[in-house]
Amino acid sequence: SSTPISSHNEIAWQKMYNQLSQFHATNGHCQVPSVSPLGQWAVRQRFLYRLEAKKSSALTDERIHLLNDLNFPWATRSEQLWETRMSELREFKK
Repeated sequence: SSTPISSHNEIAWQKMYNQLSQFHATNGHCQVPSVSPLGQWAVRQRFLYRLEAKKSSALTDERIHLLNDLNFPWATRSEQLWETRMSELREFKK
């Protein structure tokens, strides 16, 4: 008998999560270069996270919790930079 697709998806997700966990252990962060397969997976998790808010995502609460445990950045680097610059501008205008 064949393994259900959902099991294959779970195994694939867990494999990538384990790679991210190793990256985090080595580098102390989850800012994976987006040109790598792991980076593309991280981009996809952010996309699914945004869909999750609309309740049409495959990203489960358990997966979100696991990623949060690694301090996974839900915002992209450019979004983080934008927020940093906006905060600096607000401080400057005070």
